[in-house]
Amino acid sequence: MKWVVISGKGGTGKTMVTSSFAALSDETWCMMDADTDAANLALLFPQGKRIKKQEFIGGEKAVIKQNRCVRCGACQTVCPQSAIGIQNGRLVVEPIFCEGCGLCSLYCEHAAIQMETVQTGQIYEDRIQQGPLVHARLFPGEAGSGKLVHQLRQIAEPKALNLLIDGPPGIGCPVIASLAGCHLAIVVMEPSLSGVSDGFRSIELAKKLDVPVCIIINKWNLNEKIEREIAKRAESEGILVAGIIPFDPIVFQALREAKPVVEMKDSPANRAIRAIWERLLTKHT
Repeated sequence: MKWVVISGKGGTGKTMVTSSFAALSDETWCMMDADTDAANLALLFPQGKRIKKQEFIGGEKAVIKQNRCVRCGACQTVCPQSAIGIQNGRLVVEPIFCEGCGLCSLYCEHAAIQMETVQTGQIYEDRIQQGPLVHARLFPGEAGSGKLVHQLRQIAEPKALNLLIDGPPGIGCPVIASLAGCHLAIVVMEPSLSGVSDGFRSIELAKKLDVPVCIIINKWNLNEKIEREIAKRAESEGILVAGIIPFDPIVFQALREAKPVVEMKDSPANRAIRAIWERLLTKHT
C-alpha cells in the first residue's frame, strides 16, 4: 500500500498524524517526508540512525568562461532574473539568482556561457525503530521540489512492502509527485475557513489523479460548527471521515519532547489517532 497524508495548507497537524501512524507501524512500512522545503518528520524520531546521505543534482546554473567573454553585455540584457552583474570589470553570474533557464547561453554569440549541473539539495536515508525513513532538504531558493519528491519515492518504494508519505502543503508539483500512484490520500483538516477551503482543494487534486480520499478532522472541538460543515460536505461528496482528533495539550508536549503523540501518556488525541489507524488498516488493507 502507498498512503500519503496531505492537508492543502500548513499547520493542520499533518506531520503530527503521520509521525503517530509511523510509530504505530511495523517493518513492513517505509516512511517518507515529501516536504522537501521544510522536512520535519525525522525530528520526531531523534533516535534514528543515518544510513546514507547523497547529493541531489536538480538543476543547472550558467557559468561565464572569461577566456571567451568579450563583455558585450548581451547575456546581461536578456537575463530575466538579473542574475548577471559586473565584478572587477568582468561579467559574472550570481548563482543564487540564476534559475538555469539557459537564455543567456542562447544569446551569447561567442559561446562563452555554459550550463553546468549543480547540487540543489541533500537526500537522507535513516533507520528508525519502526523501519526506514527517507527525507531530503532542498537548498534555500532552489527549484525542483517535484523532481526531488519523485527521486525520494524511487528510493523509498523498494525499501518495504508499504509506503507512508508525509506530504507537503499546497497543491503544487511536490504534492502531485507525492499523490501520483498512491492507493489512499489522507487529508487532515482543521475546522477553520482556510483549513476547509485548502483541504477540499487538495481533495479535488487527489480525485483528478484517481487517488481515493478520506478525511481526518483535527482540533475538531475548537469549532464544532465548521466540523459539522466538513462532515456534511464529505457525506454529500461520498468521502469517508476516518475520524476526529480533539484539541489536546498533550500534542504540544509531544512536540516539545520530539515524540509522536501516540508515544505519550494516554490522552484523547492519543486514543483518537490509534483508533483512526486501526480503522484505516481494516478498511484499506
